[in-house]
Amino acid sequence: MIEVELRGFLSKNQYLELSSRLKAEADNFEDDDKYAHFFKYENGILKIVDEVSKNQKKISLKVGNELSINGLHEVEVYLKDQDDFNLSLEMFKLLGFETESEIHQKRTNYMYKDTVISLKYTESWSYHFEIEKVVAEESDVNEAKRQIKDVCKELGITPLNENELAAFLKSLRK
Repeated sequence: MIEVELRGFLSKNQYLELSSRLKAEADNFEDDDKYAHFFKYENGILKIVDEVSKNQKKISLKVGNELSINGLHEVEVYLKDQDDFNLSLEMFKLLGFETESEIHQKRTNYMYKDTVISLKYTESWSYHFEIEKVVAEESDVNEAKRQIKDVCKELGITPLNENELAAFLKSLRK
């Protein structure tokens, strides 16, 4: 599966207004608060996640350039319980993966016009959004990007471009 996504910042007012609008107009929504343990991984994103709101845990690997909207290949492995979560953390550390960050994320997901829009709050990003579409084939990536950009325009939200995202991520990783 290939995840195509855009991210951008929101003011608190934009966040609250967009949340109200999506609760009224989206097909559905769900709380999806998380605690994520990110590891340094130069070929993409590697994390172990406790999806607190869903009472589930997983290992998530996204391979590709996280700055690109051309899509990341994503693989997720669900863990049985807290013991598996703790053993996975220990295993990754023993394998030499260095912790990059640990993040508590307040998050609500909305299904809107064949995309998933996540309104989020973290200490490092403050109020922000992620809008994504998952496709099966590389040939579907460009259409997914078009759909995501159209939804952003309709909602009046501005995604970060690759240079803005790179500069922000670099500031977090100092």
